[in-house]
Amino acid sequence: MTEGNRQIASAREQLIEKDEKLTNLLEEHDLLAGRNKELKAAYEDLQRQYNDVRLSYDTVSNAFFWKVSKPLRLILDKGKSRFKDNKLAHRIWHALKWIRWGGNIPEPSVPPVMEKNLFYYPGDPMTVLCTKHTWFIGQLIQHSLKSAGIVADILMDEPAEYSENVYIVVCPQMFQRLPSRYISFQMEQTISSRWLNEKYIKRLENSFAVFDYSLMNIEYFQKTTDFSRMFYYLPVDYLPGIRREIDNYEYDVVFYGDPNNDRRHAALEKLSQQFKVKILSKVFGEELYSELCRAKIVVNIHYYENAMLETTRLYETLSLGRSIIVSERSVDSREDERLEGIVDFVPVNEFDSMADRVSYWLTHEEQRMATVEKNNDLLAHRASAFDYYFLRFLLANDWLKFDDFYRLAGDYIRFATNHVCISLPESIERGKEFRAEIRDKKIDVEIFPALRHKRGWTGCGLSYKFIMKKAQEQGMDGILVCEDDVLLPDDFDYRWSQCESYLNNQDDWDLFQGLMSDIGYVSISAVRKESGQTFVHMNHMISTVFNYYRKNIFSRIITWDERNDDVNTNTIDRALESQSLRVVCTNPFLVGHKEDLHSDIWGFKNSQYNTLIVASNKKLDKLVKEFEARREM
Repeated sequence: MTEGNRQIASAREQLIEKDEKLTNLLEEHDLLAGRNKELKAAYEDLQRQYNDVRLSYDTVSNAFFWKVSKPLRLILDKGKSRFKDNKLAHRIWHALKWIRWGGNIPEPSVPPVMEKNLFYYPGDPMTVLCTKHTWFIGQLIQHSLKSAGIVADILMDEPAEYSENVYIVVCPQMFQRLPSRYISFQMEQTISSRWLNEKYIKRLENSFAVFDYSLMNIEYFQKTTDFSRMFYYLPVDYLPGIRREIDNYEYDVVFYGDPNNDRRHAALEKLSQQFKVKILSKVFGEELYSELCRAKIVVNIHYYENAMLETTRLYETLSLGRSIIVSERSVDSREDERLEGIVDFVPVNEFDSMADRVSYWLTHEEQRMATVEKNNDLLAHRASAFDYYFLRFLLANDWLKFDDFYRLAGDYIRFATNHVCISLPESIERGKEFRAEIRDKKIDVEIFPALRHKRGWTGCGLSYKFIMKKAQEQGMDGILVCEDDVLLPDDFDYRWSQCESYLNNQDDWDLFQGLMSDIGYVSISAVRKESGQTFVHMNHMISTVFNYYRKNIFSRIITWDERNDDVNTNTIDRALESQSLRVVCTNPFLVGHKEDLHSDIWGFKNSQYNTLIVASNKKLDKLVKEFEARREM
């Protein structure tokens, strides 16, 4: 080898060595950068948890009994090391905690699994794992993720080895193994215990979160598990882009699903006596779609007599855009209502009625085709409930920004009235109670499905931000917003009409407040008595249980910054309280607060607020009397 060649070989070896060192340094840099990102996120999560706990403490520690017990608590604090084994000291301490929490000492309100750090970085790809019979759900998820700029593959077979992606697992009980990071989509009907065994429940509990298509299912898990806060309502809906165009129909009537149970067998036998019925069982994917598209009528028959609505099957058929659906009604009236006028419903067990409806559609060809086209047009232009609730989940975990959420899902909401109530769909009992109340009292209030966030108070603020943005978009002059734990008195309709009449004739106000939980340092500018009511004008507000907002302050709420996680200053009511507003309220307050319910935000019973509200009403009455006395001088 010549000297020149040796030098070239030596240089090549040095270059290779330096290239390996550079590669190692780059890998080490990436590793350290990733760890730094993880530590920063972990720190921010811990800071948010601390702030949430701190606000809960500050709110409750203002209670009267907690204040008067302070000297005794200080004594116990100083002596707790001395008396740590003393049963009497422990009983006294427990009694003080019992008084503080109104007889309901709360457990830690957030399951540890909900606070897993570093679960997902926004924008990273995801994977949807589903079975063949839930491919439609997989496509819905993929479609929503794509709209949010997130790439997602669909797997219908369990992989030999899971990737590092976050997985959304549809029907997790159907797989032998599960990935290390996953979100579950629970699709079993809780009216049957077929799958609801300990192993399945554990799989749900080990998820980061759990989707469920039915509020009835969520209510069941709220009563039977201690991780129900992990559940997110996610109703099934129409999927654009899979509609089929086929020239001819081949089948009059098609049923698809498992026909092997008594009630389905009886129904199909009755239908088969009059019509040519095609049964599709164990057919999935494109093969199923090809067959369904050839059906004039698709019948939906429950497996169980008291079944929930098979929404996946119905929306899958509707998305193909070819058939009329004749279905039994279900025990879930909310889901029935979403399809009223689109699906032809018959009462449960009335298979003669089902046969009559099938006969009607088969003998009215023009009307059948016109109805199919009407349904296609309606569904293609109707905002998707699935998209709204799925993107709501991304927003709740900071995986989607509010402005992007509103752009993608804002059309799902359009208010038909300017009287709106904020209610979390997952808070089943609260929602039921409020709906029953306004129904009994014949009060016209529209329910807004509240937004969520891992910081409960941030979710509340996001709901107000959304509502004000929508009210501004719809050109409203003002909007009444209440929360579903408001207590409406029996004469509410009469008194509120008086308030509206008064406010319509005044211009020196920005906000009407129906209840004030904590009157701070307010300054009264006017006290006016009209129609048997005392109206008080002041410069500050606190509480969002029941307020009417004029359009001139919509922008103040729209610009509220959800990224500010300072719980002491940025809850939506505190953020508004810090501003100079022209506030009107009545003395006494127009509405009350249901003390038997639990706070969706803080986790404790509303009875904690009672002392504050009573004190606020007394303070307001005193301030009014002092103001009137000065005016008479």
